[in-house]
Amino acid sequence: MFYVDAIGLLAVVVSTGSIAPQLYKTWRTRSAADFSYGWLLAALAGAALWLAYGLLKADWAVVAGNIIGATLLASLLAMKMRYSQISS
Repeated sequence: MFYVDAIGLLAVVVSTGSIAPQLYKTWRTRSAADFSYGWLLAALAGAALWLAYGLLKADWAVVAGNIIGATLLASLLAMKMRYSQISS
């Protein structure tokens, strides 16, 4: 079953890693105009639901990945709120 855990870990790295460049670019440019509130809230809700599912199934890869993903998405949402206030 090691390969199943390895696939889960790889999924965590790829899915959460895909958010990191967006977070960095948003921080660097101080602009989150490319992100809609709807998408950010939907993605955050999805991560929260996956986290709940992972906890109920006791699946550490799902739990870890969605804690990280939700944290990154919440950071993007906070930046969007912050940088929207600055530019208006």
